[in-house]
Amino acid sequence: MEKINSLKNIQKQGVKYIFENKTTLLIPKSIGDSNEYSNYAITVYCLLQELSVPSQLPIQCITCDQLVFYLTGDISQRRNKISDYIKCGLKELTDNRIVQKIEEFSKHYILDCNNLWIDSSQGNFTKIYFNEVQKIFCIKNVNQFSLLRYFILLIGTLSGKITVYLSNGEYKNCVVGNFTLEYLSQLSGIGERTIIEYNKLLEENKLIYIHRQNDFVFEENNGIRQLPNVYGRYCDYEYVDMFAKNQKQNKDSYN
Repeated sequence: MEKINSLKNIQKQGVKYIFENKTTLLIPKSIGDSNEYSNYAITVYCLLQELSVPSQLPIQCITCDQLVFYLTGDISQRRNKISDYIKCGLKELTDNRIVQKIEEFSKHYILDCNNLWIDSSQGNFTKIYFNEVQKIFCIKNVNQFSLLRYFILLIGTLSGKITVYLSNGEYKNCVVGNFTLEYLSQLSGIGERTIIEYNKLLEENKLIYIHRQNDFVFEENNGIRQLPNVYGRYCDYEYVDMFAKNQKQNKDSYN
């Protein structure tokens, strides 16, 4: 009984750790936006980058159970699906030499993760935070691997060319996006209804914020056109609202 209680305490500590760990991850769009890599491979990519880059240790010794714990803050006494999916994702990364398997013994993998170190001054990548990954895997009754991939894609559509100024003079860029559901569906290969469900879950869990533009404009060539919604991270909701407000004024919307 004492051992069981101890394990539960460790699990509670893991859940607490989930929401405090805000390490930056850089996901190359050649991987995150590519159909060549599965949702499982992208999840494991996030996990291994979190372990190797902040620690400055490119050689890692891990087990699939360790990766599951870092992802969910939970420990399972039995083999489960998520552990199998993690193993599939790890195999995919090693088969494609994204990471290199140096040795495998007794469920332990020794991996060379040098290729996960990204030069932030070069290339095209999406920046997310590891606690966002973990929060997604706390969401119930959804395919969390698929939801994570969609979230990475959605954050990757935030425009680095748009700088938003608040009324107090503070400003940020790469905080807003305003692509339509139709375009996001084409980009992700996910149906519009599923995207609506995913957006709702991400909003409820304060991972994204959406300003719904219940408004339209008159265009000389296109006639009446509804303004697309504006979205961004939940922590940047003030910038999202300000951009949406400015957009209405600049386009002289109906409302």
